[in-house]
Amino acid sequence: MHVPLSVLFWRLDSSSGHDEPELSQARDRQVILICDHGYSSSLAAATLHELGFDKATDVNGGFQAWAAAGLPVAGATRQRTRKRQPETDGAIDRLEP
Repeated sequence: MHVPLSVLFWRLDSSSGHDEPELSQARDRQVILICDHGYSSSLAAATLHELGFDKATDVNGGFQAWAAAGLPVAGATRQRTRKRQPETDGAIDRLEP
């Protein structure tokens, strides 16, 4: 389940008033966090421990380490290319599959 770091803590904190019950009521379940390089997910896991998620952990090295280890990655055969947005006269690039 994708939950951005900017909302992770209040989505899992039942006292926030903005929690996702599927997540906030899962304190006894294992929560595995992953980010791109492993830094944000380590901080998030530590914070979740403070919220009572004793089984919260993260992936060392994040997604980059996962992919470098040759572990499965969804959509790995697709190439991403840069395309110009015509409405901006090429001033802004965006990635498209």
